[in-house]
Amino acid sequence: MIKWAPYLFVRIIVCFCAGILCQIYGGSNFQPLPLLIALFSVIFLVFHVAGTLRASLIFISLAGFAGLIVIFLLGVTITYQRTASNSADHLLHQKQPIKYYTGVISDFVVGIHL
Repeated sequence: MIKWAPYLFVRIIVCFCAGILCQIYGGSNFQPLPLLIALFSVIFLVFHVAGTLRASLIFISLAGFAGLIVIFLLGVTITYQRTASNSADHLLHQKQPIKYYTGVISDFVVGIHL
């Protein structure tokens, strides 16, 4: 058995955070991500079923790696979706020149005067 195999959440968090960091610093294209997530999910299911039916450790291990790739791709996808500059109504995507910008203050700031 691999020494770090019992630490399931560590593996999941490391892959998810790697996906987030990859999107932040790499800036990948979003278009193939849903297809890749679906593809590796199907690969995961095939390996998992094959590993369960044949009681094969290699298939179960490959299913685990495919699952971790899915977690990585989900981190990339969620980061892409939550980044404001990727939204269609962001200021970066305006075609006409911007004359003014209106901001809304939703809370007040309490300053400490010394």
